[in-house]
Amino acid sequence: MIRYSRRISVLVAAAVLVAAMLIGTSIPGVVSASVNVSSGLTSVHEAALGEQCDGAIVLDNPGQTTERVEIYQTDYRFTADGHAYYDDPGTLPRSNASWIRLGQSTVDIPPRSSVTVPYRIQVPAGKGMVGTYWSMVMVEMAGSIDSEAPIESAKDEKSIVLGIKQKFRYGIQIVTNIGSTGKKKVAFSNPALQRVESSGELALSVDLANAGERMLTFSVWVEVYDKAGAKLGKFDGRDVKLYPDTSSRATIALGSLAPGSYRVIVVADNHDEYVAAVRYSLEVSAP
Repeated sequence: MIRYSRRISVLVAAAVLVAAMLIGTSIPGVVSASVNVSSGLTSVHEAALGEQCDGAIVLDNPGQTTERVEIYQTDYRFTADGHAYYDDPGTLPRSNASWIRLGQSTVDIPPRSSVTVPYRIQVPAGKGMVGTYWSMVMVEMAGSIDSEAPIESAKDEKSIVLGIKQKFRYGIQIVTNIGSTGKKKVAFSNPALQRVESSGELALSVDLANAGERMLTFSVWVEVYDKAGAKLGKFDGRDVKLYPDTSSRATIALGSLAPGSYRVIVVADNHDEYVAAVRYSLEVSAP
């Protein structure tokens, strides 16, 4: 359905577009993981109120030494401006952290081996809970336990030895859907048309928020029409996953458009019965 219409003017000043949705971050070249999570970074469980369900996190050590990992819980949320937050477990209204019991908090993984860490989710039996609840299990590298103790290189009492200890961690999202319950709703806001400095082409960014009660995983695309109503093309964005009360910024490349007036329809398709859309009017000026 079409939600509303709004007119946007293209930015004459060139802008560099930055994708803002961050489920997880890594910094290339800073540190590499000695242990891999082969069971995936998102586990979704369907359960009814009062039900119990089991899952497992599988950790692989491809290296030559025994590696120790520490396992703990956090909450997890993110916003369209690119920020991610790892709050204390149980902070968010829809946190399921207190439902989860981890089998281990510290694990030693022998070289060239795998270890399975089980967990159990006990969904409360109380009434009034609908939709999606989630939290995160962190798997943090604590280092090799086979390594020798560092050798002191300076015995001068006035000498100061400094070192940097880097840590790597995985965040595994544990999701519980209460059956098929929970309303689905996407809210669109903050549309902006920008010109990419390097190519001169246009891109449309729109903030998408999950204003409902259930997790959404949808495809985003833009349909562009000229002033006479003729369709000029369909432009695909990337898929977006949103938990309730989280948001993401979708940026869709539109290529080159001649100066003039256009209508665009932004579509969020959840690949089920739920599809949401919004219509905007664009004014493209000469660069």
